[in-house]
Amino acid sequence: MDIARNVPRIDRDRFELQVYTLYASGELASKLQSAGIRLIQPYSTDNDIQVGVAAAGVLRSDGVRWRELPKRLKWREFPKRLKSRLLTELVKIAPIRRLVEIASTSAFVGRRVLTLARYLHTNEIYIVHCFLPSAYLIGGLAASLLPGRKLIMSRVSLNFYQSRLLYLKIAERRLLHRRVDSVACNTLAIWRDLVGEGVPAKKITLLYNGIDASDYASTDAQKLEARRLLGLQYGQLVLTVVANLFPYKGHIDLITALSDYATRLPANWRLLCAGRDIDGNQATLLRLARELKIADNVTFLGYFEDIPRLLAASDIHVLPSHEEGLPNSILEAMAAGLPVIATRVGGIPELIEHGTGGILVQRKNPQELGDAILALAHDPLGRAAMGAHNARRAKTMFTLEQSVHGYEQLYTRVSR
Repeated sequence: MDIARNVPRIDRDRFELQVYTLYASGELASKLQSAGIRLIQPYSTDNDIQVGVAAAGVLRSDGVRWRELPKRLKWREFPKRLKSRLLTELVKIAPIRRLVEIASTSAFVGRRVLTLARYLHTNEIYIVHCFLPSAYLIGGLAASLLPGRKLIMSRVSLNFYQSRLLYLKIAERRLLHRRVDSVACNTLAIWRDLVGEGVPAKKITLLYNGIDASDYASTDAQKLEARRLLGLQYGQLVLTVVANLFPYKGHIDLITALSDYATRLPANWRLLCAGRDIDGNQATLLRLARELKIADNVTFLGYFEDIPRLLAASDIHVLPSHEEGLPNSILEAMAAGLPVIATRVGGIPELIEHGTGGILVQRKNPQELGDAILALAHDPLGRAAMGAHNARRAKTMFTLEQSVHGYEQLYTRVSR
Protein backbone atom coordinates (compact mmCIF):
# COMPACT_ATOMS: atom_id res chain seq x y z
CA MET A 1 0.00 0.00 0.00
CA ASP A 2 2.82 2.45 0.83
CA ILE A 3 4.43 1.76 -2.55
CA ALA A 4 1.16 2.53 -4.32
CA ARG A 5 0.76 5.77 -2.39
CA ASN A 6 4.29 7.11 -2.67
CA VAL A 7 5.88 5.88 -5.90
CA PRO A 8 3.46 7.63 -8.31
CA ARG A 9 4.14 10.98 -6.60
CA ILE A 10 7.95 10.90 -6.68
CA ASP A 11 9.47 13.50 -9.02
CA ARG A 12 9.75 11.85 -12.46
CA ASP A 13 12.08 14.60 -13.68
CA ARG A 14 14.71 13.42 -11.21
CA PHE A 15 13.97 9.72 -10.88
CA GLU A 16 12.78 7.03 -13.22
CA LEU A 17 11.06 4.37 -11.15
CA GLN A 18 10.10 0.80 -11.82
CA VAL A 19 8.41 -1.71 -9.53
CA TYR A 20 9.64 -5.29 -9.84
CA THR A 21 7.36 -7.87 -8.25
CA LEU A 22 8.59 -11.12 -6.76
CA TYR A 23 5.21 -12.83 -6.87
CA ALA A 24 2.00 -12.73 -8.89
CA SER A 25 0.54 -9.23 -9.11
CA GLY A 26 -2.37 -8.22 -6.86
CA GLU A 27 -4.94 -5.46 -6.70
CA LEU A 28 -2.34 -2.69 -6.36
CA ALA A 29 -0.78 -3.46 -9.75
CA SER A 30 -3.48 -1.66 -11.72
CA LYS A 31 -3.13 1.43 -9.50
CA LEU A 32 0.58 1.66 -10.22
CA GLN A 33 0.13 1.06 -13.93
CA SER A 34 -2.63 3.64 -14.20
CA ALA A 35 -0.27 6.13 -12.57
CA GLY A 36 2.29 5.51 -15.32
CA ILE A 37 4.67 3.36 -13.26
CA ARG A 38 6.39 0.60 -15.16
CA LEU A 39 5.56 -2.71 -13.48
CA ILE A 40 7.77 -5.72 -14.11
CA GLN A 41 6.02 -8.99 -13.28
CA PRO A 42 8.24 -11.95 -14.20
CA TYR A 43 6.14 -14.43 -12.24
CA SER A 44 2.54 -15.00 -13.25
CA THR A 45 1.84 -17.42 -10.39
CA ASP A 46 3.14 -17.96 -6.89
CA ASN A 47 5.37 -21.04 -6.81
CA ASP A 48 7.31 -22.85 -4.08
CA ILE A 49 6.82 -20.22 -1.37
CA GLN A 50 4.71 -17.12 -0.93
CA VAL A 51 7.07 -14.17 -1.17
CA GLY A 52 4.44 -11.45 -0.99
CA VAL A 53 6.83 -8.54 -1.43
CA ALA A 54 8.10 -6.12 -4.06
CA ALA A 55 11.41 -4.47 -4.89
CA ALA A 56 11.46 -1.02 -6.44
CA GLY A 57 14.26 -0.19 -8.82
CA VAL A 58 15.25 3.45 -9.20
CA LEU A 59 17.25 4.81 -12.12
CA ARG A 60 19.01 8.10 -11.62
CA SER A 61 18.24 10.58 -14.37
CA ASP A 62 19.57 13.89 -13.05
CA GLY A 63 23.17 13.73 -14.20
CA VAL A 64 24.76 11.82 -11.33
CA ARG A 65 27.78 9.87 -12.58
CA TRP A 66 28.15 6.25 -11.58
CA ARG A 67 31.03 3.79 -11.74
CA GLU A 68 30.94 2.34 -15.23
CA LEU A 69 29.90 -1.25 -15.80
CA PRO A 70 32.03 -3.38 -18.10
CA LYS A 71 31.25 -2.34 -21.65
CA ARG A 72 30.66 -5.90 -22.74
CA LEU A 73 29.54 -8.47 -20.25
CA LYS A 74 29.03 -11.83 -21.96
CA TRP A 75 25.82 -13.02 -20.43
CA ARG A 76 26.45 -16.64 -21.40
CA GLU A 77 29.34 -16.51 -18.92
CA PHE A 78 27.38 -14.51 -16.35
CA PRO A 79 25.34 -17.35 -14.80
CA LYS A 80 28.34 -19.67 -14.34
CA ARG A 81 30.37 -17.09 -12.48
CA LEU A 82 27.49 -15.72 -10.48
CA LYS A 83 26.03 -19.09 -9.55
CA SER A 84 29.26 -19.97 -7.80
CA ARG A 85 29.34 -16.64 -6.01
CA LEU A 86 25.68 -16.84 -5.13
CA LEU A 87 26.05 -20.35 -3.72
CA THR A 88 28.86 -19.09 -1.51
CA GLU A 89 26.60 -16.35 -0.13
CA LEU A 90 23.67 -18.71 0.40
CA VAL A 91 25.86 -21.15 2.34
CA LYS A 92 26.81 -18.29 4.67
CA ILE A 93 23.20 -17.83 5.68
CA ALA A 94 22.21 -21.48 5.86
CA PRO A 95 23.20 -23.35 9.05
CA ILE A 96 24.80 -26.65 8.04
CA ARG A 97 22.25 -28.66 10.00
CA ARG A 98 19.49 -27.15 7.87
CA LEU A 99 21.07 -27.23 4.41
CA VAL A 100 19.02 -30.20 3.24
CA GLU A 101 15.86 -28.77 4.75
CA ILE A 102 16.17 -25.45 2.94
CA ALA A 103 17.65 -26.76 -0.31
CA SER A 104 14.44 -26.14 -2.24
CA THR A 105 14.09 -22.67 -0.75
CA SER A 106 17.70 -21.88 -1.65
CA ALA A 107 17.07 -22.98 -5.23
CA PHE A 108 13.96 -20.82 -5.35
CA VAL A 109 15.85 -17.81 -3.99
CA GLY A 110 18.82 -18.45 -6.27
CA ARG A 111 16.69 -18.49 -9.41
CA ARG A 112 14.98 -15.25 -8.48
CA VAL A 113 18.24 -13.58 -7.49
CA LEU A 114 19.80 -14.34 -10.86
CA THR A 115 16.67 -13.28 -12.74
CA LEU A 116 16.63 -9.96 -10.88
CA ALA A 117 20.39 -9.47 -11.31
CA ARG A 118 20.01 -9.98 -15.06
CA TYR A 119 17.25 -7.36 -15.12
CA LEU A 120 19.27 -4.84 -13.06
CA HIS A 121 22.25 -5.23 -15.37
CA THR A 122 20.31 -5.12 -18.64
CA ASN A 123 18.33 -2.02 -17.64
CA GLU A 124 21.22 -0.25 -15.86
CA ILE A 125 19.35 0.17 -12.60
CA TYR A 126 21.62 1.51 -9.88
CA ILE A 127 19.44 1.98 -6.82
CA VAL A 128 17.57 -1.08 -5.57
CA HIS A 129 14.98 -0.37 -2.89
CA CYS A 130 13.61 -3.50 -1.22
CA PHE A 131 10.36 -3.63 0.71
CA LEU A 132 9.74 -6.39 3.25
CA PRO A 133 12.11 -9.20 4.30
CA SER A 134 11.95 -11.56 1.31
CA ALA A 135 12.55 -8.71 -1.11
CA TYR A 136 15.52 -7.64 1.02
CA LEU A 137 16.97 -11.15 0.72
CA ILE A 138 16.48 -11.47 -3.04
CA GLY A 139 17.09 -7.84 -3.96
CA GLY A 140 20.05 -7.52 -1.62
CA LEU A 141 21.78 -10.57 -3.05
CA ALA A 142 21.06 -9.47 -6.62
CA ALA A 143 22.47 -5.99 -5.98
CA SER A 144 25.56 -7.52 -4.39
CA LEU A 145 26.35 -9.47 -7.55
CA LEU A 146 26.74 -6.34 -9.68
CA PRO A 147 29.20 -3.44 -9.32
CA GLY A 148 28.07 0.04 -8.41
CA ARG A 149 24.63 -0.83 -7.09
CA LYS A 150 23.20 1.02 -4.10
CA LEU A 151 20.94 -0.94 -1.76
CA ILE A 152 18.10 0.46 0.34
CA MET A 153 15.84 -1.57 2.60
CA SER A 154 12.51 -0.50 4.08
CA ARG A 155 11.49 -2.24 7.32
CA VAL A 156 7.84 -1.76 8.19
CA SER A 157 7.36 -4.39 10.88
CA LEU A 158 9.00 -5.48 14.09
CA ASN A 159 11.45 -8.35 13.74
CA PHE A 160 9.20 -11.09 15.15
CA TYR A 161 9.43 -12.82 11.78
CA GLN A 162 13.11 -13.57 12.40
CA SER A 163 12.21 -16.05 15.15
CA ARG A 164 10.00 -17.95 12.68
CA LEU A 165 12.30 -17.69 9.64
CA LEU A 166 15.82 -18.36 10.88
CA TYR A 167 17.39 -18.15 7.43
CA LEU A 168 16.14 -14.55 7.10
CA LYS A 169 17.54 -13.67 10.51
CA ILE A 170 20.95 -15.03 9.60
CA ALA A 171 20.90 -13.47 6.14
CA GLU A 172 20.00 -10.04 7.42
CA ARG A 173 22.29 -9.88 10.43
CA ARG A 174 25.38 -11.59 8.99
CA LEU A 175 25.24 -10.52 5.38
CA LEU A 176 22.71 -7.95 4.19
CA HIS A 177 22.99 -5.39 7.00
CA ARG A 178 26.71 -5.16 6.25
CA ARG A 179 25.98 -4.55 2.57
CA VAL A 180 23.03 -2.17 2.77
CA ASP A 181 23.65 1.52 2.10
CA SER A 182 20.57 2.87 3.86
CA VAL A 183 17.60 1.58 5.84
CA ALA A 184 14.23 3.30 6.17
CA CYS A 185 11.88 2.45 9.02
CA ASN A 186 8.51 3.89 9.95
CA THR A 187 8.55 3.72 13.76
CA LEU A 188 10.98 4.25 16.60
CA ALA A 189 10.19 0.72 17.76
CA ILE A 190 11.55 -0.65 14.48
CA TRP A 191 14.53 1.72 14.74
CA ARG A 192 15.42 0.08 18.05
CA ASP A 193 15.11 -3.38 16.49
CA LEU A 194 17.47 -2.43 13.67
CA VAL A 195 20.10 -0.98 16.00
CA GLY A 196 19.87 -4.15 18.08
CA GLU A 197 20.51 -6.19 14.92
CA GLY A 198 23.73 -4.30 14.26
CA VAL A 199 22.65 -1.69 11.71
CA PRO A 200 24.62 1.53 12.38
CA ALA A 201 22.28 4.32 13.48
CA LYS A 202 23.78 6.64 10.84
CA LYS A 203 22.37 4.34 8.14
CA ILE A 204 18.80 4.44 9.49
CA THR A 205 16.18 6.99 8.44
CA LEU A 206 12.89 7.35 10.32
CA LEU A 207 10.26 7.85 7.64
CA TYR A 208 6.67 7.76 8.88
CA ASN A 209 3.91 6.51 6.60
CA GLY A 210 2.03 9.31 4.90
CA ILE A 211 -1.61 9.66 4.01
CA ASP A 212 -3.75 12.06 1.99
CA ALA A 213 -6.21 13.03 4.72
CA SER A 214 -8.57 14.61 2.21
CA ASP A 215 -9.38 11.14 0.86
CA TYR A 216 -10.96 10.23 4.21
CA ALA A 217 -12.71 13.43 5.25
CA SER A 218 -16.50 13.24 5.00
CA THR A 219 -19.48 15.53 5.53
CA ASP A 220 -22.52 14.69 7.66
CA ALA A 221 -24.44 13.93 4.48
CA GLN A 222 -21.72 11.53 3.32
CA LYS A 223 -21.75 9.80 6.69
CA LEU A 224 -25.49 9.29 6.45
CA GLU A 225 -25.15 7.93 2.92
CA ALA A 226 -22.35 5.58 4.00
CA ARG A 227 -24.57 4.17 6.72
CA ARG A 228 -27.48 3.74 4.35
CA LEU A 229 -25.33 1.84 1.86
CA LEU A 230 -24.03 -0.44 4.63
CA GLY A 231 -27.50 -1.07 6.01
CA LEU A 232 -26.89 0.80 9.26
CA GLN A 233 -29.26 3.00 11.21
CA TYR A 234 -28.66 6.69 11.95
CA GLY A 235 -28.16 6.45 15.73
CA GLN A 236 -26.61 2.99 15.82
CA LEU A 237 -23.23 2.63 17.58
CA VAL A 238 -20.80 1.33 14.96
CA LEU A 239 -17.31 0.00 15.58
CA THR A 240 -14.87 -0.88 12.81
CA VAL A 241 -11.75 -2.98 12.57
CA VAL A 242 -9.73 -3.10 9.34
CA ALA A 243 -7.28 -6.00 9.35
CA ASN A 244 -6.84 -9.24 7.48
CA LEU A 245 -7.93 -12.16 9.65
CA PHE A 246 -4.54 -13.25 10.95
CA PRO A 247 -4.67 -14.58 14.52
CA TYR A 248 -2.19 -11.94 15.71
CA LYS A 249 -4.60 -9.16 14.72
CA GLY A 250 -6.57 -9.95 17.89
CA HIS A 251 -10.09 -10.44 16.52
CA ILE A 252 -10.74 -13.14 19.14
CA ASP A 253 -9.86 -10.67 21.91
CA LEU A 254 -12.24 -8.11 20.42
CA ILE A 255 -15.18 -10.52 20.05
CA THR A 256 -14.59 -11.79 23.58
CA ALA A 257 -14.49 -8.25 24.95
CA LEU A 258 -17.68 -7.26 23.15
CA SER A 259 -19.51 -10.33 24.40
CA ASP A 260 -18.56 -9.56 28.00
CA TYR A 261 -19.95 -6.01 27.70
CA ALA A 262 -22.73 -6.59 25.16
CA THR A 263 -25.59 -5.87 27.53
CA ARG A 264 -23.98 -2.63 28.72
CA LEU A 265 -23.45 -1.23 25.23
CA PRO A 266 -26.12 0.82 23.43
CA ALA A 267 -28.82 -1.37 21.95
CA ASN A 268 -28.25 -2.72 18.44
CA TRP A 269 -24.52 -1.90 18.38
CA ARG A 270 -22.60 -3.24 15.38
CA LEU A 271 -19.01 -4.33 14.69
CA LEU A 272 -17.89 -4.24 11.06
CA CYS A 273 -14.78 -6.30 10.28
CA ALA A 274 -13.05 -5.57 6.97
CA GLY A 275 -10.23 -7.84 5.86
CA ARG A 276 -9.45 -10.99 3.91
CA ASP A 277 -10.10 -14.38 5.40
CA ILE A 278 -6.81 -16.08 6.29
CA ASP A 279 -6.62 -19.88 6.59
CA GLY A 280 -10.34 -20.16 7.33
CA ASN A 281 -10.19 -17.96 10.42
CA GLN A 282 -13.42 -16.20 9.49
CA ALA A 283 -15.38 -19.39 10.14
CA THR A 284 -13.69 -19.71 13.52
CA LEU A 285 -14.55 -16.13 14.45
CA LEU A 286 -18.15 -16.51 13.28
CA ARG A 287 -18.50 -19.66 15.36
CA LEU A 288 -17.11 -17.84 18.39
CA ALA A 289 -19.53 -14.94 17.90
CA ARG A 290 -22.44 -17.40 17.71
CA GLU A 291 -21.30 -19.21 20.84
CA LEU A 292 -21.06 -15.89 22.70
CA LYS A 293 -24.47 -14.84 21.36
CA ILE A 294 -23.35 -11.70 19.54
CA ALA A 295 -23.36 -13.01 15.96
CA ASP A 296 -26.20 -10.63 15.03
CA ASN A 297 -23.99 -7.71 16.01
CA VAL A 298 -20.87 -8.74 14.09
CA THR A 299 -20.47 -8.50 10.31
CA PHE A 300 -17.49 -9.75 8.31
CA LEU A 301 -17.15 -7.79 5.09
CA GLY A 302 -14.16 -9.64 3.63
CA TYR A 303 -11.86 -7.61 1.39
CA PHE A 304 -13.43 -4.14 1.34
CA GLU A 305 -11.92 -1.66 -1.08
CA ASP A 306 -13.85 1.48 -0.13
CA ILE A 307 -12.28 2.06 3.29
CA PRO A 308 -13.17 5.81 3.34
CA ARG A 309 -16.86 4.90 3.11
CA LEU A 310 -16.52 2.28 5.82
CA LEU A 311 -14.80 4.71 8.18
CA ALA A 312 -17.34 7.43 7.40
CA ALA A 313 -20.01 5.12 8.82
CA SER A 314 -18.05 4.39 12.00
CA ASP A 315 -18.09 5.86 15.52
CA ILE A 316 -15.06 4.07 16.98
CA HIS A 317 -12.12 2.38 15.27
CA VAL A 318 -10.48 -0.59 16.99
CA LEU A 319 -7.22 -2.46 16.37
CA PRO A 320 -6.50 -5.14 19.02
CA SER A 321 -3.29 -6.48 17.43
CA HIS A 322 -0.71 -8.47 19.35
CA GLU A 323 2.09 -7.03 17.19
CA GLU A 324 2.31 -4.16 14.70
CA GLY A 325 4.66 -1.82 12.91
CA LEU A 326 2.91 1.42 12.00
CA PRO A 327 -0.58 0.33 10.87
CA ASN A 328 -2.08 2.22 7.96
CA SER A 329 -5.56 1.35 9.21
CA ILE A 330 -5.03 3.61 12.22
CA LEU A 331 -3.68 6.42 10.05
CA GLU A 332 -6.79 6.13 7.89
CA ALA A 333 -9.06 6.19 10.93
CA MET A 334 -7.26 9.28 12.22
CA ALA A 335 -7.72 11.04 8.88
CA ALA A 336 -11.41 10.10 9.02
CA GLY A 337 -11.71 11.87 12.37
CA LEU A 338 -12.35 8.77 14.48
CA PRO A 339 -11.28 7.97 18.04
CA VAL A 340 -9.11 4.87 18.17
CA ILE A 341 -8.92 2.05 20.66
CA ALA A 342 -5.78 -0.01 20.08
CA THR A 343 -3.14 -2.08 21.78
CA ARG A 344 0.05 -0.51 23.03
CA VAL A 345 2.37 -2.36 20.62
CA GLY A 346 4.93 -1.40 17.98
CA GLY A 347 4.49 2.10 16.60
CA ILE A 348 0.85 2.54 17.66
CA PRO A 349 1.77 4.83 20.62
CA GLU A 350 3.56 7.07 18.09
CA LEU A 351 0.23 7.52 16.29
CA ILE A 352 -2.35 7.61 19.07
CA GLU A 353 -1.90 9.80 22.13
CA HIS A 354 -3.52 7.93 25.00
CA GLY A 355 -6.46 9.80 26.44
CA THR A 356 -6.31 12.50 23.75
CA GLY A 357 -6.73 10.60 20.50
CA GLY A 358 -8.13 7.41 21.91
CA ILE A 359 -7.40 4.69 24.46
CA LEU A 360 -4.40 2.37 24.40
CA VAL A 361 -4.68 -1.01 26.14
CA GLN A 362 -2.45 -3.98 26.81
CA ARG A 363 -2.41 -6.67 24.15
CA LYS A 364 -4.27 -9.94 24.74
CA ASN A 365 -6.39 -8.29 27.44
CA PRO A 366 -10.11 -8.53 26.55
CA GLN A 367 -11.20 -7.00 29.84
CA GLU A 368 -9.15 -3.86 29.38
CA LEU A 369 -10.28 -3.70 25.75
CA GLY A 370 -13.91 -4.01 26.81
CA ASP A 371 -13.53 -1.28 29.43
CA ALA A 372 -12.18 1.08 26.78
CA ILE A 373 -15.01 0.29 24.36
CA LEU A 374 -17.61 0.80 27.07
CA ALA A 375 -16.09 4.14 28.09
CA LEU A 376 -16.20 5.59 24.58
CA ALA A 377 -19.54 4.00 23.69
CA HIS A 378 -21.28 6.24 26.23
CA ASP A 379 -19.23 9.38 25.61
CA PRO A 380 -20.15 10.95 22.24
CA LEU A 381 -18.55 14.28 23.12
CA GLY A 382 -15.32 12.57 24.09
CA ARG A 383 -15.37 10.60 20.85
CA ALA A 384 -15.81 13.79 18.84
CA ALA A 385 -12.93 15.54 20.62
CA MET A 386 -10.60 12.57 20.15
CA GLY A 387 -11.55 12.24 16.49
CA ALA A 388 -10.90 15.93 15.83
CA HIS A 389 -7.50 15.66 17.54
CA ASN A 390 -6.57 12.66 15.39
CA ALA A 391 -7.66 14.41 12.20
CA ARG A 392 -5.39 17.36 13.01
CA ARG A 393 -2.43 15.04 13.62
CA ALA A 394 -3.04 13.19 10.37
CA LYS A 395 -3.09 16.47 8.45
CA THR A 396 0.09 17.84 10.00
CA MET A 397 2.34 14.97 11.10
CA PHE A 398 1.62 12.10 8.73
CA THR A 399 1.10 13.70 5.35
CA LEU A 400 1.74 12.05 2.03
CA GLU A 401 3.81 15.07 0.97
CA GLN A 402 6.21 14.51 3.87
CA SER A 403 6.50 10.83 3.06
CA VAL A 404 7.20 11.41 -0.64
CA HIS A 405 9.76 14.11 0.16
CA GLY A 406 11.45 11.68 2.54
CA TYR A 407 11.81 9.09 -0.22
CA GLU A 408 13.26 11.66 -2.61
CA GLN A 409 15.79 12.80 0.00
CA LEU A 410 16.73 9.19 0.68
CA TYR A 411 17.38 8.43 -2.99
CA THR A 412 19.35 11.65 -3.43
CA ARG A 413 21.51 10.98 -0.39
CA VAL A 414 22.27 7.39 -1.36
CA SER A 415 23.20 8.36 -4.91
CA ARG A 416 26.03 10.64 -3.82
